Amino acid sequence: MPLGSDPINSDPINSQPPVAHEDARSGLTSLVTKVYDAESAIGRSDCKYLFVNAAKDYYGTDQFYWFRDDVTNADKIIDWLKSDYSGAVEITDMKQVQNYSNDGRMLVGAMTSQELGDSHGHINIVLPGSAQWSGNWNDWAPNGANRGSSDFLSMSLNHGFVPKPHFYLLPEPTFK
Repeated sequence: MPLGSDPINSDPINSQPPVAHEDARSGLTSLVTKVYDAESAIGRSDCKYLFVNAAKDYYGTDQFYWFRDDVTNADKIIDWLKSDYSGAVEITDMKQVQNYSNDGRMLVGAMTSQELGDSHGHINIVLPGSAQWSGNWNDWAPNGANRGSSDFLSMSLNHGFVPKPHFYLLPEPTFK
């Protein structure tokens, strides 16, 4: 099954996420932690590279190489996430976002520069863990990793976004 054709996502809002599996949960956490630490080691704090390199390892392929150029920013990645080509599906229920991540699925939080009123957008990665209540969002905020104006690993994502971002569930890897 190619990237983007994920039958579990046919109705993600009304379907329940699969039961969490410890191997998948620890696998996603260690994958993102490895990328986060590698980015720290070279002194880079850019949300684009956290996503691109984590997605590369998650899918076991470098199909995201085009995002590494000097022109691509979070806005272009968000445009891709919203496109039919990506196979990503927006999930609006924050507890469901956390549950999918707890099952080892890759999700990203994303806001465009226009939504942020800034010169560029922002993305981060949801990590397995526990959602925390966010007064700013008036909703649950999933656990995650963030690179940019604030760098953190395994904290509530409301620390990376003051307004609540959009969350996108990426298709499961099919060719690892």
